[in-house]
Amino acid sequence: MEYILALKNALLEDPIVKLGDDALERLHNPPKGPITIDSPGIRHSISMYLALEHASQTAYNRIMRSTMLNFAGADGVDDLLSFYKVERLVAGYTGVELIKHDMCLNSCLAFMGPFADLETCPINGHTKVAAQMFTTIPIGPQLQALYQHPDSAHDMRYLHNQVQEVLAGLAQTGEIPVFDDIVMGHDAIGAVLDRDIKEDDIVLMVSLDVIINLSPDKRYHKVHVHPGGFILGPNKLKNLDSFLVVGLHHLAALQNEGLVIWDSSCDVTFTSDLYLIFTTADGPGLIYWDGMPLGQCAPGSDHADISMFRLPPGGSQEYADNLRHLVSSLSQRQLEMRRTETSIMKPPLILGLNPSRCLGVPNCMTTDIMHLAGNLNCAATDDVTTWDWAVLHDVEAWSAHGELVAQSGLFLPEKLNTSYKTWEFQLYTFGLAPGLLYNILPDITIEHIQEAQTLLCNWEYEFELYHIHFIRPCIHQTNHLVAETICKGPPICYAQWTMERTIGNLGQEIHQPSRPYPNLLQEGLDEPSKGLPIGAIDSGDGFALLCKCDKYAFSPVGGAAQAILDYLGDGPALPHIKHWARLLLPNGQIPWSVWRETLKPLDLTRTSRNVKIKYHREVWFGEVLYFTGISVEAGLDDDCDWRWHDVALIQMYSHPDDDLLQLSSHTVTSCSHLEDICIVSVKQILSVIAMVPHKPILPSGVMDKEGQFFMLEKPGLDLSSIGIANVPADDKDNVPDIE
Repeated sequence: MEYILALKNALLEDPIVKLGDDALERLHNPPKGPITIDSPGIRHSISMYLALEHASQTAYNRIMRSTMLNFAGADGVDDLLSFYKVERLVAGYTGVELIKHDMCLNSCLAFMGPFADLETCPINGHTKVAAQMFTTIPIGPQLQALYQHPDSAHDMRYLHNQVQEVLAGLAQTGEIPVFDDIVMGHDAIGAVLDRDIKEDDIVLMVSLDVIINLSPDKRYHKVHVHPGGFILGPNKLKNLDSFLVVGLHHLAALQNEGLVIWDSSCDVTFTSDLYLIFTTADGPGLIYWDGMPLGQCAPGSDHADISMFRLPPGGSQEYADNLRHLVSSLSQRQLEMRRTETSIMKPPLILGLNPSRCLGVPNCMTTDIMHLAGNLNCAATDDVTTWDWAVLHDVEAWSAHGELVAQSGLFLPEKLNTSYKTWEFQLYTFGLAPGLLYNILPDITIEHIQEAQTLLCNWEYEFELYHIHFIRPCIHQTNHLVAETICKGPPICYAQWTMERTIGNLGQEIHQPSRPYPNLLQEGLDEPSKGLPIGAIDSGDGFALLCKCDKYAFSPVGGAAQAILDYLGDGPALPHIKHWARLLLPNGQIPWSVWRETLKPLDLTRTSRNVKIKYHREVWFGEVLYFTGISVEAGLDDDCDWRWHDVALIQMYSHPDDDLLQLSSHTVTSCSHLEDICIVSVKQILSVIAMVPHKPILPSGVMDKEGQFFMLEKPGLDLSSIGIANVPADDKDNVPDIE
């Protein structure tokens, strides 16, 4: 309760947060005016800092001294900054401030609140060590920084504009026809109608650490994920509240005082109230937010009169009554009994937040759709040989299928075996399985579907009826997904995939494994913008040509030459061009080309040369032969005679087999490789895809002897795009030594 009471009266100047005087001044009086850097020396320092993101401080300082020595007297050379100074400068521009506090050497707890004055851990007796500290990154300065640029300030208007559209539609039709974002949920709309969320307010989700004011195509990008802090591992935390209280204290202080923001898009200063709408986590993690442990069964709760078709919604008033009953306990024994009765172990920290600035417990808790999948075991009373749909139950069939999955991995742009188990599950279930199990799974008739629906409904109903508190939460949770979608919007918008992906990205970027946890912290702090790789050519709008590139131009021949002539139109002669190997897409993917990728053996290649493109107003698939640039005659309205176009020469795939597409409910997109070559602007490339070889017996009864290719696209690509180039650090094609 001490932490909760501290949050209720939180102020920015409270010593628990330990913000410096400069940071506090910026919070109260944000700088007004665009960021301008006139000195070439400072610009060079920032460029070096971003370019050496995975290198050591020593590398930065050596390059800085070499620059000062070899360019002595050059304009701005005297303004070159030390590593410490440039890091502080970048932190000021991005709003990334660090707050460090002592923690137990064994990660038991943080020395905060009632533990602040202790010199030893009350759990294991370890002495406090000065070097063992956890880091909190307060959100306030980062939010102010988002409004410093007109473009990002404009992006922050999405929430208000979208709310107005939803309310206008409600006024006309009385309903919300499409639930495609959190803003369509009743929770968000209700908070707006109650005036808890106003036009200039900022809406947050914690744990997922994203800003709801941004549109879905931006808020889940890596650059817009704002980790609240980093706790050194690897041991399990015993008292998580002692770590979380610092970041929540800062949030509570901003809710109590308001966050002053200067909006560069309209040169206006206003005070924003921060609203916490959801506290997100997976199922096991939610217990740290709501204090309600999994797997407990209170006496008398195994009643048999609950209809799964009339489940009552979880109400804040019921939770408040149970919590009041718990905290009024007069003895430890009574407390333990009431914990069992209410299934509440402790008052959650977020009760200390301003109730008009938070959705409230338990309504702010979300479902966990990341762990709905699991093993299906055969009961002793059942016989697996009677499962006619279990086509891989014998060793031979299972091994053959496993071999197909392994072979398919050679044609995927990313590894099939990764550190992201959820990603692997999605990739196999929604990507590979529909194609690899075609002709293996039995045919499904409408009668089968109707029977399956009846059996599933009866199974779920009876399972819940007789075992409601004795089953895995994922089974019970399926009954709540529809209601949760109506209240909170689509579950994918608050699922943990974004945070899990971010953690994995940061882990991949650690290049000094001897100190993984401090280095993980530093990678998280260094995430503000990163420049293009050396030698890249910026094509605009997030596209860029990447090395390698020909040293000498050549004259194309054959189908490629004809495609270029068709692109140029009548008149221009066939130009000399240079190969480019790769392209950076705005979503962070990097398609390769036949010209470069086929130099490697197939078993050492992650095939990344197949792409989805927009061609003649239709979506097509193709294999990139190479990228290049050509000069095209400009239009009449242009101020110059010629324009430079970055293009891709692509060998096309056919349209998908329509019968197979319909038969598979649009899950198996099977194409053949054509001889046709076309040329498209690089900006017509939508994403990297996989084209996996297979030889299906088509619905017509014919097997294509040459084989078909079924298309696989990264599941959830629109939301999981990380917004930066996925360029391996040891990639030899990422160096600009021109051939």
